[in-house]
Parts: sequence; structure tokens; C-alpha cells
Amino acid sequence: MLEHPGWDVEQLASSMDCSELEVHRALDALADLQLLAPRAGTAGITPVSPDVGLTALLSQNERELEVRRRLHDEAQAAVQRLQNRFGRHEDYAPDSGSQLIGEEALHARWDELVEAMSTECLSFLPEDPRPAGTAAAGAALEVAALERGVAIRTLHQECVRNDGAASQRIGMLVDAGEEVRTVPSLPHLLIIIDREFALVPIEPEDPRQGALELHSPGVIAALRGLFEHVWKEALPWDEEDQGDGRGLSRRERELLHLLASGWTDQAISRSLGLSVRTVRRDVSGLMGRLGARSRFEAGALAVRAGWL
Repeated sequence: MLEHPGWDVEQLASSMDCSELEVHRALDALADLQLLAPRAGTAGITPVSPDVGLTALLSQNERELEVRRRLHDEAQAAVQRLQNRFGRHEDYAPDSGSQLIGEEALHARWDELVEAMSTECLSFLPEDPRPAGTAAAGAALEVAALERGVAIRTLHQECVRNDGAASQRIGMLVDAGEEVRTVPSLPHLLIIIDREFALVPIEPEDPRQGALELHSPGVIAALRGLFEHVWKEALPWDEEDQGDGRGLSRRERELLHLLASGWTDQAISRSLGLSVRTVRRDVSGLMGRLGARSRFEAGALAVRAGWL
């Protein structure tokens, strides 16, 4: 592309004896590294000068390494302070929370809290924290809580609407008085009970490791603020996504944002709770509507068309 700035995808593929699909994938990879830029006044793309693009890439890597070094130093200093202060107090347990190690501990504590809650339960549920075999029993505990007058509000990912068993269970809870809404993606599991307890995953990328049970009023107030912010933008369970003025559904808008941010199909799949095959099908559909020949071009055209 540097040697022949005017060449199109067909010419590039021919010169390198590869398929046009491979060229498009290579263009996406270069765009992720910010080594391509939109060509002014056209829908095309042009390579960034190596002395600018590659230097910027190296500088970015150096900044990231510096941040990691600083975070490591800060963490090491924090560990040393804790060791100096509490290293000899083996029975010390902070009042702010405790760890629930593993799925079984999380499931058991979740059921205990649902059975005991008295006023309110707010949840982000990217996935149901209970095993599939006990989901019905957990739903029965929630119905009992609703009958006690507990206000339950739950946010699910929109993909749950296509899960027959889960959709049926949620419909039953809605009929019993639970408020349910959906959003395209949720950051991680979050459960807040009676404004006194909160459960968050120890490792957001792997909820199977267990959860932290938090009690700090300040932390819980901040988590409630996050919940309310997402709740306001979510779609009620009994409503259908009508799309925006451009005919884009909420999921398609979220997918476009992730696409424009350089996310891979696998990362988008995890974020939206969809199969990779579904993501690729939706991406292909959006590229077709935009008339884009690559993912990078789709992001640029979506911005130009006012879709993002």
C-alpha cells in the first residue's frame, strides 16, 4: 500500500497472490494498530507513514509498560504496608467484606441472602449465578421474597430473550411482581441486597472463581448508582426493541460501537453473550447495509452515516 497508494483490494490481493478476504483481514489488523487512516474526501483508506505510525505504536507500548511497572510498584508497596500492619494478626478479618471462594460458595450464599432479604434486591445477571439444575428452586425463593414485599429489580443481557427456558422462568417472575429489563451487555455479576450487602466477582473474566461479599456503605452506594444508571437506559421485559430512526436495534448499535473500537468477534461474543457465529452473521449484515468491504471500513462509514 505504501509503494502503490492507489491500488484497491483486488490489486493488492493479486500482487501478493492471496485472496481478497485475506487482504480485508490484514486491513482490519492494520487498522487495529492504527496504521491505516480514512482517505480524506472518500470512503477509502490510506496507510499511515511508518515513521509516524510505527513510532506512535512503540511509544504506546512504552507507555503501557511504564503504567504496568508503576502499578506493580504500587501494589508491591501496598502489600508491604499490609504485611507490616497485619502480618502477625492471623485472625484479622476486615469489616468491609469477605471472599466466597468457588461457585458452590457463591451459590450457597446467594440462596441464603435471597431467603433472608427483606426490602430490596438489585442485580446485574449476565448469567444466572445458580447452577442450571437449581434455577427453578432459586426462582421459587425469589417468588417467596416478592410475596414478602421485597422489591426486586433485575437486569439481564438481551440474549436471554432467545433462551426458551430462561425466558419462561423470567416471565414467571415478572408475573409475580419482579421488575426485569434488558441491555445488550453487562459488565459483570452484581447483586445488592437490602442496601447492606453486595456480591461482585473476584475475577470478572471468570465468575467461577467466586465472589466478594461487600458491606461498606460507601461502596454499596456507588454500586447502587451504577445500577440505577444502567437501569434507566434498559428495555423493560414486556417491551420490544423498535429500533432507532435508522432502523438499528440496541444490539446492533452496541455491536457497531464494539466494532469501531477494534474488538474481535470473540471479544464481542463474550460481551454480548452471543455465539461467535451469530456475531459474524450480524457483522456481515451491518457491513452489507453500509456497503463496507472490511470491518475497518464499516466503522468509518458508520461514523460518516451518523450511526455512531
